[in-house]
Amino acid sequence: MISDTHQQLLQCWFQGLEQGCIDDLSQLFIRYPWIRNGGDGPMQGSDAPQRLLRELFERTSSRHFTIIDAAYEDRQLFVRWDGKVTLAAGFRLGSVTLSKPAILNLRGIKRFQLDARGRIEQLEIVHDVVSIETDQTNVERAA
Repeated sequence: MISDTHQQLLQCWFQGLEQGCIDDLSQLFIRYPWIRNGGDGPMQGSDAPQRLLRELFERTSSRHFTIIDAAYEDRQLFVRWDGKVTLAAGFRLGSVTLSKPAILNLRGIKRFQLDARGRIEQLEIVHDVVSIETDQTNVERAA
């Protein structure tokens, strides 16, 4: 069980992702946060949240997330989630370029390390692709 304050932070985070609100989400972070998204290298600095979010919003046309479970201990807020994102046409997925949008079904965990005021100091995102919804005509091999 998590507090109402932590529940509200998670709701703000996931609603902001779904709505594409870079400015609102950026305000949840301290001035110089540390962020790691999956296998990507870590990002640090005052512009790290904007870089992470801009990249996500540029490569996806829609996003939907469901919180499965959450826990908090010692300034660490963990959340397990399921998500569905629509990759935009033209997105490169390895050696494949999408000619039409494709839907990724994701499952993951986010770890938020919070400061004393409840702002995000660190964000670590771990996720797996569960499935890809596409038809056979919307994928082109990159040359």
